[in-house]
Amino acid sequence: MIHFDQEKLIALMEEFDLNKSNLARLTGYTPSYVLYLLDGRRPITPNVNKRLNIAFDQLTDIEQIKRKREKIIKL
Repeated sequence: MIHFDQEKLIALMEEFDLNKSNLARLTGYTPSYVLYLLDGRRPITPNVNKRLNIAFDQLTDIEQIKRKREKIIKL
């Protein structure tokens, strides 16, 4: 489990090419709330941390599936 802070959140958003609207959709928060998390106006509580972990775990699974498909297609 990742213990998110602003820097980790921003880094993972960049790695997965997510904007605040994408992350909001994945977590169930509003884009405004995500912006507040990113700029420090809202804390990353244990509940927020849990939702972020679930969202990024799902994205990681999707990326792994895409890579497996690409390998199969190349065969």
